[in-house]
Amino acid sequence: MARRRQTEKAPNDLDIEIIKQLQSDARKPFTAIAEDLGLPESTVRKRVDRLEATGVLQFTGFADPLRLGFQYWSYVAVKVELSALERCARAISQHHEVFFVGITTGEFNLFIAAVFRSNTDLLHFLNERLPKSPGVVETATSNALRIFKRTGHLFSHNAPAPSRLKQIRLDAMEDADISDIDLRIMATLQTEGRKSFAQVASQLEISESTVHNRVQRLRNLGILQFEAYADPTRLGYPIWALFQFRVEARQPPAIAARLAQIPELLFVGVTTGTHDVFAAGAFRSNDDVLTFLTSKLAELPSIKSVTTTNVLKLVKRQLVYPLNDDGKLKS
Repeated sequence: MARRRQTEKAPNDLDIEIIKQLQSDARKPFTAIAEDLGLPESTVRKRVDRLEATGVLQFTGFADPLRLGFQYWSYVAVKVELSALERCARAISQHHEVFFVGITTGEFNLFIAAVFRSNTDLLHFLNERLPKSPGVVETATSNALRIFKRTGHLFSHNAPAPSRLKQIRLDAMEDADISDIDLRIMATLQTEGRKSFAQVASQLEISESTVHNRVQRLRNLGILQFEAYADPTRLGYPIWALFQFRVEARQPPAIAARLAQIPELLFVGVTTGTHDVFAAGAFRSNDDVLTFLTSKLAELPSIKSVTTTNVLKLVKRQLVYPLNDDGKLKS
């Protein structure tokens, strides 16, 4: 897990350059970063340690839930009584399937995102568990059909590709043949993405070569990716915005692919429901949001309409889906 913040010192230009290096390769050796930037290795190491300790930077080994038996990547807009809004947000954030909770503008004043193994699990959550949260009045749910971008890279122009995961269709997942050892390795790397393979091997009592070979295979399959997540709010991107697009028939995949090229957007997916494409992003200012809406989207004539929702308070943004060794979500 990310270490507790020790100070609130803002990252400077050199910190940003180090973050850029790590976002292009989260496991890049400090010696290589130091050589690229013309710094002593000790300087790089100390700065990364400080960025982690203050909550600016977190290393994760992201295991894609849609490749591990989770059928639904769901979004739920919730209308909550104002007097219970923050209590409701805190209560919902305790559900282990839920990885994002934000208090938002609009008629539906709470937005959540979660993963589920089956329609039975999703139905139970919507009909039995969610209504027990304080002040819930109404909900509207949609599901991702294909994910085109999921990244923590603010500086995506330095990353090798806009999306580090394969585009996944829920109805066409390949049989990846994930073993118990694979699951144990991924569970170990989830919250310590820079842990050495030797340390993983020692912890799991298997050979280092086994860890290396299996991690490489999981990465090649698009199931596992290593990520240096930099908190946007600590790097000058305080505006979180959610976008829902209606597009012309047969155009959602093409529009989603185009949207995935826009650096400010950290997530893009084709969805079910009243809208065709969902996206989320981080912006420096409201003016930047306006520029995105009036300039960048103007280049995509197939978009018929867009609904914009601002996140007023981010209650939960979980970077990984914490797995037990058997691949189930931790409760």
